[in-house]
Amino acid sequence: MQITLEQMQECVAEVQKQLLTSNDLVSRSEQPFYYGHLSVPPILTEFKVILTELRMYAAKLIHELGTQRMGSVDVDFSEGTFFHSYLLGLTISAFGIGECAETTYKLSERLIKKGGRDFLFVSLRLPNRTVGMEMSHGLLIANVRELSQEITHATTLGELLRALPENAVVGDAFLGISYLPQDGFPVEMLDYLRAYGGQESIAQVFHFYNFSPTVLSNYQILAVNIIKKMREEHKISTQKPLDLSRLTQLHEDTRLLEMLKEKTPLPFIGYRDDDYFVYALSSLNNKSEWRAAMRLMAYLPHGSVTFFRGASEGSGNKQSIVVRKINVSEIAHQIDAYTDTPSMT
Repeated sequence: MQITLEQMQECVAEVQKQLLTSNDLVSRSEQPFYYGHLSVPPILTEFKVILTELRMYAAKLIHELGTQRMGSVDVDFSEGTFFHSYLLGLTISAFGIGECAETTYKLSERLIKKGGRDFLFVSLRLPNRTVGMEMSHGLLIANVRELSQEITHATTLGELLRALPENAVVGDAFLGISYLPQDGFPVEMLDYLRAYGGQESIAQVFHFYNFSPTVLSNYQILAVNIIKKMREEHKISTQKPLDLSRLTQLHEDTRLLEMLKEKTPLPFIGYRDDDYFVYALSSLNNKSEWRAAMRLMAYLPHGSVTFFRGASEGSGNKQSIVVRKINVSEIAHQIDAYTDTPSMT
């Protein structure tokens, strides 16, 4: 089945609703730096730390899969292979966050469910970037069944677009755009490239044709198993669990818990330890709650807010946030002074 521009637009919008990216927090066309620059906001730094730790641990577990039999094909999940990258993207996107890699692979998942089968996964270099900027950018092109010499030898995305068949459709869920190759770059893409030096070149193109729901299901099963192992092993700081069996749930909110609920859209639940330190826990159920959690994390002292998966009762396998020891004077004063304003992002 051929994917139409309208279907691509619909799937891009769905992915944007599902995943929180750095572009949601800060326009990356206006803020291309993410480290080593005084203009980088704390919320972007915190986001990158969380995402990097998730990626590093998941990548290790995926690499340990080695070669797996998927249908009639042996698939190599060594780092550096497309199959490793694809499974990593699906795994991290399940946490509700990501960047262009996760949004691209999540987009393909949505398109496959709509009947799409033939894709180009395109990775771009940004050769004129400076230190502290992103190194690459990814996007997806649907309806490419066969590779021509022009496609294979294209050195820039502009050349690649001119070589594509007329029915091809481009989707970039990180920037929130979809377009036909013959229409050229949308203004959002032009602004983005301008911020990163004005040039792009093709780093890699992976052609995946006849990407069936059965093949996708095999990846999804592996992703679920990887997430389960991440949850069980708790090896990364963003996944630090609380042993709820050692804590006592509060049946009445303290004033600080009430303030957190009033100042954020997060449905916090209070717990205390044996020393009467209070912990505020909340599951993150949607993108707006993720944004609110990131704003809070960027404001409060480093280490006082952490993320982990499926920790609070009733949260199931969702990502959760905990504000630790909210009744310590430094944290309490910060909560009292906090104002949650979307403009912070």
